[in-house]
Amino acid sequence: MSTKPQLLILSTWFAPAFRAGGPVTSLRNLVLSLEKDLDITVLTGARDLGEREPLHGVPCNTLQAFSQSQVVYTTSVWHTLRWCLMLRKRKGSVYYNDIYSLRFFLLPRILLAAWGQPKQHILALRGMLLPGALAIKVTKKKLFLSFFGGFHRIFPTAIHYTSEAERDAAEERFPRCTGRVIQNLPSAIQTIHPKIKEPGRLVLCFLGRVVPIKNLEWLLSAASHEDGVELLVYGILEDVQYWQQLQRDFAAKKIPLHYHSAYHVGDLPSILSTVDMVYCPSQSENYGHAIVQGLCHGVPVVATQNAPWGKLEEYQAGVLVDPERGDAARLQPWIQASEADFIPWRQGAHTFAQEIIHNTHTKPDYLDFFTADSQSA
Repeated sequence: MSTKPQLLILSTWFAPAFRAGGPVTSLRNLVLSLEKDLDITVLTGARDLGEREPLHGVPCNTLQAFSQSQVVYTTSVWHTLRWCLMLRKRKGSVYYNDIYSLRFFLLPRILLAAWGQPKQHILALRGMLLPGALAIKVTKKKLFLSFFGGFHRIFPTAIHYTSEAERDAAEERFPRCTGRVIQNLPSAIQTIHPKIKEPGRLVLCFLGRVVPIKNLEWLLSAASHEDGVELLVYGILEDVQYWQQLQRDFAAKKIPLHYHSAYHVGDLPSILSTVDMVYCPSQSENYGHAIVQGLCHGVPVVATQNAPWGKLEEYQAGVLVDPERGDAARLQPWIQASEADFIPWRQGAHTFAQEIIHNTHTKPDYLDFFTADSQSA
């Protein structure tokens, strides 16, 4: 039997699921980074986002090995709660990854509290209280958050914030909440064979869910057909009407727009070796895994200023843009740049990624948070 401190994680999705994007990547990186120090079990759903069939090749409702950890892929609410009861005697923390989930947060939180174990419950907000996220499905979220205020008083839960902006947004809405700010754990540095940059041409790549908050239309007011800009999109068409409008608008301006469906993390080296920059002009990004993934592969980034990467330009790793204002002057130097110009920018991307990864406080902070004897909230 393992003598390591225990951690139970509950999440709607977990690897090999990938369609939900950043939250799945965050959780996968966390498990792989901490499993040498913690005895981790993940309780998750058996289906990927938007899918009716269980994940291919994944046994359901039974403990499965994932690297040095364990995962249970449950097929129903009943199976999820049954496994909560089976795991209730674990003495470590419980970490919830979905604030809006009845199945993987509210009901398990109540059930585990009824049994008096474990001592510490932690909720990851994953950017869900930031203004951009709250602007989507407004009525549903308002109702839930009104309920959560009273729920939190009865069932205190520590909050994991991944940025100061996220903490400020949460404390404004729920002043009684307490917790800690700890950045997400990024992926590892990788070296790829980069695309040769052609002057007067810029190939951008978007990685993520295709929804209005991602602000893909920013390019329409920052570039024209004559600029030689094209956009490749890899992700889930979560909002089909939004995508269809993008297709019409990009076609009207004669800016090439190509859709390449969803991607697995393992596809990133081949994808990023065909583009010049990663494109992320979102209205709001709590972390921005696409940004960090680009940097880790040495690919400069067009990034929203509403993300926690203000040093991007200082490291010559990309350009920060105002998501509300398509400024052509911000993009022109990158369009006109040559391969010789891009070499130091790729080096800057790798250097910035190394600083993010080697933030020596991140992993110890997670271990301290998860292994605390108790947490006031």
